[in-house]
Amino acid sequence: MSLFSRIFGNKSNTEKSVKVEPNNSPLSQFYSRLKGLLNTDKFLARTNYRSICDDFSELYRQFHTLKNLGTLGFYCEQNIIDIKKAEEFISIFEDLNEKDGSKFIAKHIVMHKRLLI
Repeated sequence: MSLFSRIFGNKSNTEKSVKVEPNNSPLSQFYSRLKGLLNTDKFLARTNYRSICDDFSELYRQFHTLKNLGTLGFYCEQNIIDIKKAEEFISIFEDLNEKDGSKFIAKHIVMHKRLLI
């Protein structure tokens, strides 16, 4: 190994590593709890998903504030979060917190309408 290789390192080893969102992140926990709730084979009332909204309200406030400030992309990049998932989280959370939850229900039915046919 040459002196320059020891000082500056091997260029082939300095490739960017792929960032993967950790499974224990709050965003992943939100999606897994929501998926678990939606996969139950029963009628869902607002009270069924109210606990999810209560548990993740702080995360929503944080993401919503960052989005309004225009720094959500930077935050997601620094914290290994998929920005599309973060924006989708904001949208889902707002739909769930609507007075009657009709937007969320309508979107969910459209997404899974093949099951209803």
